[in-house]
Amino acid sequence: MNGSVLIVLAAVAIGMWWFIARPQKRKQAALQQSIQAAGPGTEIVTVGGIYGTVIENDPEETSIIIEIAEGVEMRIARRAIANVVPEAESPSADSETSAEADDEVAEGEIVDESKTDDPTRTTTSG
Repeated sequence: MNGSVLIVLAAVAIGMWWFIARPQKRKQAALQQSIQAAGPGTEIVTVGGIYGTVIENDPEETSIIIEIAEGVEMRIARRAIANVVPEAESPSADSETSAEADDEVAEGEIVDESKTDDPTRTTTSG
């Protein structure tokens, strides 16, 4: 009976490693690879939630230099990078897209000025 309990515990330990630890190591390796490949202009997110654009990424250094606002640069540790942001999810791309969408009025669309924040916007009709 003791032998079967040991076998079950060993199977559970191997199962936990197979389903939890192994995928986590793969994810960490992929993140490290994308951090190494991040060149100037790549957008990243730090562990603290700060979005920045890579300015300098020397693979032999333990830190990188990012720009968090126009003319504001920070040196951060590589291990402080939580994620490399894909271009489609970039907050700057989202703000540009939403700004363009706000400026466009479809042909024939009636815009109620009382519901807009822009006092210069006029009512249009088709």
